[in-house]
Amino acid sequence: MWMKVGEVMSGCAVAVRPDTSFGELIATIRRFDAGALTVVDEARRPVGVVSEHDLLSHETDPYRERDDLFEGTRRIGAI
Repeated sequence: MWMKVGEVMSGCAVAVRPDTSFGELIATIRRFDAGALTVVDEARRPVGVVSEHDLLSHETDPYRERDDLFEGTRRIGAI
């Protein structure tokens, strides 16, 4: 049986601005128990997403290339 996004998504979307500090980002993730946050611009348009995985990847390898964006699951499995 195939699931649809609406069956697994959260009912509450939490957004942050690109200039949100790392500490504020962590506090927001904890407060809302979110795995990812939408990043919005001044007009409140989505410009990106930041996830716990992004934060962990940056923390362990802050200079990694953005080309490996879709290699996350392979990298996790290799650790």
